[in-house]
This record gives sequence, structure tokens and C-alpha cells, in this order.
Amino acid sequence: MKVCSKCKVEKSEGEFNKCSTVKSGLRSYCKECQKIINKKSKEKLKNKEKIQIISKTCSQCKQERNMIEFYKCNTNLDGLHSNCKCCVDLEKKNKRKQQNSLEKTCKECGIKKLNINFRQNRHNRTITEDTCKACEDKHKKIEKQEYIKTITHKVCYTCKQIKELSQFGALSKSIDGHRGECLECHRNKNRVFMCRKRQDFSFRKLENILHKEWRAKKIKEEPWYFKLYNEKNKNKSLKHGAERRMRVLEKTIVEFSMEELNQRLSVFGFRCAYCGGPFEHLDHVKPLISGGPHCLSNLRPACAKCNLSKGKKTLKEWTEWKKLMNKDQK
Repeated sequence: MKVCSKCKVEKSEGEFNKCSTVKSGLRSYCKECQKIINKKSKEKLKNKEKIQIISKTCSQCKQERNMIEFYKCNTNLDGLHSNCKCCVDLEKKNKRKQQNSLEKTCKECGIKKLNINFRQNRHNRTITEDTCKACEDKHKKIEKQEYIKTITHKVCYTCKQIKELSQFGALSKSIDGHRGECLECHRNKNRVFMCRKRQDFSFRKLENILHKEWRAKKIKEEPWYFKLYNEKNKNKSLKHGAERRMRVLEKTIVEFSMEELNQRLSVFGFRCAYCGGPFEHLDHVKPLISGGPHCLSNLRPACAKCNLSKGKKTLKEWTEWKKLMNKDQK
């Protein structure tokens, strides 16, 4: 119980507002008396005629300045603060430096630390918390880990189905350490998003430009990178190269897998079909320019010599050309 200094009536502590500056932690006036005082002060301010000023002298630096350089204040007649903005900001900075330079002991670890290592109190910003930031963060981590152990299932916010935590992706920012969306829904969203992007001509054009820039940088920094890739994935690079040329010529392409291509090459023992040399190129028996299709039946392994000498010729033309060349050499 406490006596109000205005109405002088004993009232419970709940009927008094809090105040950190007083030892008891409560104001001298009760809530009802405080409302009456506030109403009277507001009426006085309304009755007073406000003075309109263009410039004003700062009470601290004592310089004439424009009214824009002063903060607003309803208690003064001119509606402006007595000090200019620069002086007010300097005062705030000096107060913060003084507060941060002071030391304080943490209740948990019992180590003396600067006020910077303590968080501000939510109710009163002039006071800091009793525990330091490091101790608070430790408690939060422990509470989070204990909370995660209790959870076994979760509801996906897209499909709205109860699923196990293993079916959700990891996310450190969330409380339980997992995404709010399950892996299936997340993948489906990404697929739809990428399909829409690929359909846009502007996105595809930008993607090609970025790929060209990356390729040019890679050749300068690591010139051996593409050579190693082509050596490791020989069949793959030859297949893609042939398909690209077919698209340019707009000829017929019969799609086939890498396994089917390896089976076709194993028939010839992964050697040149014409001279038995090492397998280096993929040759079209009927050339693409003369209307040959890009299919397994039209492909044969060949060495670099045979394929480059054959070029645009058919098998008959090439055999006749070889005979003439051998006669001329003799």
C-alpha cells in the first residue's frame, strides 16, 4: 500500500505508474491524479499563442540558425527545441561514450566487462541488463537445442501435411533449425520458376552472355581446364558437338543415350573403323552436308587422320581418292 501525495488516499501499488529513478520504483501521484494533471497541462498549451519564427539562437553554441536546424518541441511557445540539432546530437554521443566506458560485473560469469558487452533493458534504455551478451547467447542456444529435440514432426505450409523433420530442409535462422516448406514442395516451386525463366528470351540471352564471359575468364586463368574435361568425357563432348552442327544445318536428329553410343563403339573395339588406329573422332558415314542423319547407324569411331581426310566425301569417293593418292606417291 502507498499514499498518493496529491489526493492523500491509501491505494494499492497497482494503481501507481512505475518510475526507475525513485527508490520505491513507483511514482508519487496515482494514475487518476496523473491523468488530471496531464489534461490541465495540455489545455494550457492550447490556450497559449505559438510564436512563428524564421530563425533562432541556440542556447548552447549561441549562434543564429534557421528553424529547420532545430528539433520540434511542443512544450516551448515557438514549437522548437532550445538547442540546435548539432548540439543535441553531440550531447547524446558524449552520454553514450560515458556509459560505454563504465564497467559492470556479469551475474553469471562474474567477470568485469564494459557496458558495450551488455544489452539495453527493454523497459528503460538508460539501464543495461544484468547478464552479458555472451551468456545470453549461450542460454538461447541451449534452449533452442532442447526445443529441437522435443520436435519430431512438422506441418508444411504449402501442402499442409504433417511430415517428419527429415523431409524438411535445414535452415539455421528458424527456431527448430528447418524450413517451413517440405523438400517436395520446395523442389516443385524451383522447377516452375526455372521453366518460366527459360521460356523468356531475355533471360536466355543474358544466360548465354554470362556463360561466354565465364568461359573467357576460365581460359585466361586455367587454360588446361577444358582440355582435361574433354579428355575425361570424350564421348559426351563429341556427341554434343555433332548435335550442335545438326541443329545449325536443321537436319534430322535421332536421340540416343550415352550407354547406347558406348555399345555402338564397343562393336568396333573403341578403335578406328577404317584403319584400326586410336579412337579420336566420331565420323558420319554419310556426311551431314549431303543429307546424312545424326543417328547410331550412321556413326562410326575414327582416328583424326581418317576423319579429316574423309571430310565431306562419301565412302566410295574417299576410297577412290585414296587409291589415286597412293598411285601418285608411287
